[in-house]
Order: sequence, then structure tokens, then C-alpha cells
Amino acid sequence: MGTQNFLKLGLFYKQDVHRESNLATQAQPYQTPWLHFEAHTYALGFENAYKPTTADTLTFGYRRDEHRFDQAEQYTNKAQTQIGPMPTSPRVGANNAQIVWRHKLSAHTELRAGIGQKTRFPSIKEVYSYRLGQAIPNPALGPEQALNREVGVSGVMLGGVKYDAAVYWDSIKDAIESVATSTPGISQAQNVGTATNKGLDLSVQASIGNAWIASVAYSYLDATLGAPGLVATNAPRHWADLGVSWLPGDATTLSAHVQAASSRQTTTDGKQPVAGFTVVNLRWTQRLAPRLTLYTNLNNAFDRNYQLSEGFPMPGRELRVQLQYKL
Repeated sequence: MGTQNFLKLGLFYKQDVHRESNLATQAQPYQTPWLHFEAHTYALGFENAYKPTTADTLTFGYRRDEHRFDQAEQYTNKAQTQIGPMPTSPRVGANNAQIVWRHKLSAHTELRAGIGQKTRFPSIKEVYSYRLGQAIPNPALGPEQALNREVGVSGVMLGGVKYDAAVYWDSIKDAIESVATSTPGISQAQNVGTATNKGLDLSVQASIGNAWIASVAYSYLDATLGAPGLVATNAPRHWADLGVSWLPGDATTLSAHVQAASSRQTTTDGKQPVAGFTVVNLRWTQRLAPRLTLYTNLNNAFDRNYQLSEGFPMPGRELRVQLQYKL
């Protein structure tokens, strides 16, 4: 399409299948029949990048999504020996589009601005899961549509300090939220009106000498739900990451990251908040051969007791070792 355009086409297909059964226990000395859930998602889209000048790039994209639940089942008797169908919603389609403008202010600084509409279809878990007796299924749950707006700037300054800063404002129609019901400890995924997310993201990375890299990242989020009396969940207002990496050689990297988050609500009625926390994560990366790399992670190195959801503590000190070979 000429030197000023770059066109991409994309086709996407996803099949979600979930099967479940309860194993025999003392209270129920037999395995229950298998339940089957299935959903399909299709998408076809394109993206075109247009350069009207050497300093400007205008990117436009469009995608058509189609989604349907094909099968859902439930037990129809208390003994859980009989299976019957659950209601499934009709096929749902959505039009998604995005436009982004990028402008080079200088050789090392770029300004960007974008707006886009995106649709998220509910998952099998959100619609049908009882969550081990802690939730009520909602076959009428519909998709949520978000209108995302962002303005940002990125670049390099002071001889090598990389930075990125962005402010955003999202309006989410028919937002999906796990809503606390009148029964304590029981929730249901529901569409709760128009939610709003406003915030900013900042990041800075700098090399210190030839063997050290320091980084700082910070996010601020103001999240509200559209339904009166409901508060947003899993949305800490403040989050930060302070990192330092040492590269004693081409094959070795040692890193330490301090991550901190403020308090958050875990239920929409605001009755089960969890406190903020700070954890330290350590990582050693060692290239053993051109295609072979060893990753060693020590997460929550100081064994901090913290929670993301009230009543469910996160793992304590955790060591993970991974060996990766690239073909």
C-alpha cells in the first residue's frame, strides 16, 4: 500500500472447554458424573499504520468479535447423580476500534495519544462457577465494553535515562464485577453499570556505570463502579516497584525488586478490605549455553504475610528454578 502505509490482518479463534467432577469422599462415596462447559470466540480485524510526515504515525485498527456459549451443565438432584442443561446466552457480537497518534518531538522524545473501544466477554468461570460454594452462577451476564483514552510521553534524557509517563481515563459500560450478595460470603458476577478508571503510570530506568541498572515504576488508580453503594475491588490506589540489577558478566544477571501496594477492597460492599504490603523478590539469571538459560527466583524473600483477597494469604517465601532451552 505504498511507502506511507503498513497494513496488518489478523484472524483469531479460541475454544474454551471446562470439565469437572467431584471425587468420592466419606460423605459422598462415589465420583459424580462429569459436567461439560464450552464456549467459542472468533475475531477478524486489521491494523494500518500511516505516516503523513517523518515525525508522525497514525495507526488505526478495527476488529469484529463474535462469542457464544455452546454448552453448560449442572447437577439436577441433591445426590449429584443426574445432569441437566444450564441456560446459555445467545451469540453476541461486538465492534472494536482503536486509533493512536505518535509524534516525534525530537530524536529521543515521542508523544502519543490514543482512544479505543474494546469488548471483554465473560468467561465460563464468571458465568457458571459456584466457586466451591462461594458464588451463584449468572447465565444472563453480558459483555463489558471499555472506552480507553490515553496520553503519554516517552524518551531518553540525561545521557541514557529512559522514561515513560502516561495518564488514562477508561469508561467501562456494563462492567463485570463480583458483587457481594445478602448472604455473607456469597457473591455473583454481575453487570454493574458504567465503571470508571482514572490514573497515571510512570517508569524510569537508568544505567549506573557498566554493570548496574536501576528502575522505578509507579501507578496511581482511581477506580469507581457505576452502581450506587458498590466499591471497586482488587484496585489498590497506589502501586510501586523499585528495582536494581547487577550484570557482572554477559551471561549473569542478579536482580532485586521491592514491590509495594496500598490497601484494597476485596468485596463490593466494602466490608472485607486488606492492608497494603511490601515484598522483596530476588532473581538470578544465568546463561549456561547459547540456547540454555537458568532462571532462579526467590519471591517474597523476607516471608511477608500479605493478602490480595481477605482470608486468603499469599504464599510465603517461595523458591522457583526454571531451565529454558530455545530451539
